[in-house]
Amino acid sequence: MPTKAQLRQHFRALRAAIPKAKRTAASLALADRVLAELADPAIPVFLYLATKHELDTRPLIQRLLARQTPVLLPRIEADQLIPAPLTTLDQLEPGPHNTLQPPPTSHIPHPTTYHLLLPALAVTRAGDRLGQGGGYYDRYLTVHPDQSTTALVYDEQVTDHLPTEPHDQRVQRIITPTRTLSCV
Repeated sequence: MPTKAQLRQHFRALRAAIPKAKRTAASLALADRVLAELADPAIPVFLYLATKHELDTRPLIQRLLARQTPVLLPRIEADQLIPAPLTTLDQLEPGPHNTLQPPPTSHIPHPTTYHLLLPALAVTRAGDRLGQGGGYYDRYLTVHPDQSTTALVYDEQVTDHLPTEPHDQRVQRIITPTRTLSCV
């Protein structure tokens, strides 16, 4: 089996090869599918702001904010993810790893129940997730294991097998632009 590093390279190349028009259409379809899955607009959604070649989460974030769903984005501090509220995309500032994040003054107490939507380079039907390699979400889920977890990926990123390590945390569900999969 290829190493995690080799798989990361493969799936990054796979995403980069998706034409921009298809990425745009897929991102809009993903927003529709996620909103249909998250029926209760009162439950906060903790998700990420997409980076290059990921499914663009901005349309989803804008629609969540428009329906007045509390939105949380990760703020990275001392190698940890901290959920920080977002009221508008205009409030974002530069963060580590060429990301944007909410400002430091926006910390709130951790909600007891929320939907956690995670990025992934690849994911299996069993819920094994290959991330970028920083371990941020694995560490977060170790401390907050009882949250609803969903990986947002292109259909091409769902794969049969991934190498795992003891610290890797599984997701419960996968949402792509065309389908929703419950992980077993």
